Amino acid sequence: MEQKTKELNSIIVLLLILSIIRSIIRVFTAIVAMQIYSDVFVILEIVLSIFVIAASIGILFKNKYALIALFGIGACIVITAFCSGNHDTGFVQLFIMGLWALIFCLKKNGQSAWKTILFDGKKDSVNVTKEKTLINTENTDSSIETTSAKEIEIIQESSVAESNNNVTNQMENVGTITYEVKNEEEKERMSDDFNNPPKRSPKKRVSSIVVIALSVGILILIIGLLSYWAWDKFSKTKEEKFEEAKALFKGNRTEEAVQILEDLVDNDYVKAKTALGNIYLLQKSVPLNSQKGFSYLEDAAKSDTNAIHLLVVIYGGKKCKGETFQDDQKLKKYADLAIKNNCCVGLAYFELGNIYARQENYPVAFYNWQKATEYNQRSAHRNIGILYYNGWGCDVNYEKAKYHFDKAIEETPNDSKLLLYIGLMHKYGNGVSRNISLAKEYLKKSADKGNEYAQKEYAELEMSN
Repeated sequence: MEQKTKELNSIIVLLLILSIIRSIIRVFTAIVAMQIYSDVFVILEIVLSIFVIAASIGILFKNKYALIALFGIGACIVITAFCSGNHDTGFVQLFIMGLWALIFCLKKNGQSAWKTILFDGKKDSVNVTKEKTLINTENTDSSIETTSAKEIEIIQESSVAESNNNVTNQMENVGTITYEVKNEEEKERMSDDFNNPPKRSPKKRVSSIVVIALSVGILILIIGLLSYWAWDKFSKTKEEKFEEAKALFKGNRTEEAVQILEDLVDNDYVKAKTALGNIYLLQKSVPLNSQKGFSYLEDAAKSDTNAIHLLVVIYGGKKCKGETFQDDQKLKKYADLAIKNNCCVGLAYFELGNIYARQENYPVAFYNWQKATEYNQRSAHRNIGILYYNGWGCDVNYEKAKYHFDKAIEETPNDSKLLLYIGLMHKYGNGVSRNISLAKEYLKKSADKGNEYAQKEYAELEMSN
């Protein structure tokens, strides 16, 4: 039974040491994770793990309150794990608590293991000592009785054989009796010394509470130093990881960059969402994934103006790897959001003007394009010039049309529609002196870019000359 007790006690000590090591690792990793997550559950994990370390050390020093604390802390860890969505940790902790409960419920002599092994183990050794003492005392008594019987026989024989020398026999008997008395006293003294060993002066012992406090303090110091070292050497902020991903992408290490960005998205880093939306929709090095791309961009647009800008451009008709996703309803939503957030305001007004122009609501289109020019959106000048040239949503005014065409040509000299209208102005002398040579030059440039109306006008000039 004593051997089984020692084996079970060794298993418990081993489990406690493993629990301390596991908790140290959890604290270490959680402190490093704080640089990324900054979550209250991470802080709770650190605190509870430190408490587990303290409770485990307390059990090693046979403190029954530490055992109660260990189960209480374990219950807190389970609740925290399930509340934070980390169900795996919660189930593992439940398994560990069940294992401890099973071990401590084992019986020895009718008592639970947690009493007999951890806290009252000394009683066994005391009982064994008492049993040994009783056995030795019984042996001593029997030996005394045997010795006395033999001595009586010797006295009787000597009295018969030496009857003539009474004086001598009496002296010998007195000496023998005296020896027997001394022998009996010596035996009794030895028996008393054996049964009642001399009391030793109690040694001064260090309080277990002081030992536990010192141990916990040392562990906290070690964990703090290791965590600082890890943070200094390996930990990176979200911004640093984002910059690393950008560098990898520029170095054509696309898969690594995307993986880092996906990890950052899991940590709700908004810039990473915008970057992945751009990559999945516009960057040719990655296959088109419109579902993920728009999902990331629309989520990031709640707080990131860069995402809003991209959505305005894409929903306005920009091609995404050969495909277009023009959507006037969503374009209006994000154009209004851009104006509200003071983001790409000129482009937003320009796209709103385009929406109303497609609906042939030219007065509202004119208003929005006019607002766009106030924010230096030069592409809006071409559209305003066309409205003035045709009298759509305003009175015909060739001079103002020419003014806006001249502004637009500085920004977009190769715009086929702009080249068409400038050619028409020179062909018919609208707002400028008629100049067939210049008309043919502009119309040919527009025709070469595939403008069918310009091709027709240029052909007429060629046939008439």
